[in-house]
Amino acid sequence: MQERAGLKNQVVGTTLCGGNVDARVFAQVLSGP
Repeated sequence: MQERAGLKNQVVGTTLCGGNVDARVFAQVLSGP
């Protein structure tokens, strides 16, 4: 990963998407703890 040095000390996120997500579980995850 050549981008690793450029991302050092930065906050990054990953977007997970798909049509096979259970709506109830997805809503629970989005609602937080």
